[in-house]
Amino acid sequence: MPASPPARLACSVIIPVLNEEACLPELADRLLKTLNQAGESFEVIFVDDGSTDGGPDFLRGLIAREPRVTMVRLLGHFGQHAAISAGIERSRGDIVILLDADLQHEPEALPAFQAKVREGYDLVSGWRTSRSELGLIRRLASVTLTWLINRSTGVVLHDHGSGFKAMTRQLAERISQYGQMRRFLPAVLARLARNVAELPVRNQPSPRGGSRYTLPQLIGLTLEFLIEFSIRPFQIVGALGVTALLLGILGTVGYAVARLLGVPAMDRLLTFVVLLVFSGFHVMLLGLLGEYLIRTYHSTQRIPLFVIDEVVCQSRAVPDA
Repeated sequence: MPASPPARLACSVIIPVLNEEACLPELADRLLKTLNQAGESFEVIFVDDGSTDGGPDFLRGLIAREPRVTMVRLLGHFGQHAAISAGIERSRGDIVILLDADLQHEPEALPAFQAKVREGYDLVSGWRTSRSELGLIRRLASVTLTWLINRSTGVVLHDHGSGFKAMTRQLAERISQYGQMRRFLPAVLARLARNVAELPVRNQPSPRGGSRYTLPQLIGLTLEFLIEFSIRPFQIVGALGVTALLLGILGTVGYAVARLLGVPAMDRLLTFVVLLVFSGFHVMLLGLLGEYLIRTYHSTQRIPLFVIDEVVCQSRAVPDA
């Protein structure tokens, strides 16, 4: 007799974890209290992204006491968005909520996110109205990434980078089609959602201090987003090549007219014009080639976004098949 499908729940909470031992006891206490007070069925899925502290041991003890908590352990460190994707694939809730483990966001705000989704929104994203902990350069990098996602997806939000989000079951299932591009989850979610709302949230100082992303990591994430998710860089390169080619042609015409009018020869100008023509042509071809390559790359990716080591739930640990 075939096994019956897993029962649907009202809510799934997905929490990526990387060396958050200091935050987990308070987070678990406040989160479970909030969910129990709501009086609806729920599950909490902690996704361990290669922690080296005592966080996984704490979660094992929590799971022994609380049957609605699960831990998905990844085989190493795959990144925050990959960990979230692993949790989403294991979730069963009609509403899926994403929450960071560092206590910068208040778990008590979960009911407001659920209520907003039930108003008919596919995606509800937290808006960190105060970012006083950021320095000028770090803030500029964050604003730049948000602007790029706004332009690439056509969905304008104040804060795409917030880790506090809620979505419908349908949207959670749609994102699995995006394969490797799920490593840029905010952009994928914004692109696939039919309608999006923002909720202001307070951004508290984390007990472990600092932001999850350092400035170099944020810059690297921005560059990877441009290369992986957007073809705009190659279009810009192509446009620059076309511009250089046109300038070279105009320079050639100008040089020819000047010679016809008896203006003395300007060998340096001729050399510059020839370089413009050839370099413009080659850069234009590079832009076109890059666009074709990135489209082919997206369509042929077969590399797994993450690898699951084990799934730990009450009274058992299940190795991933």
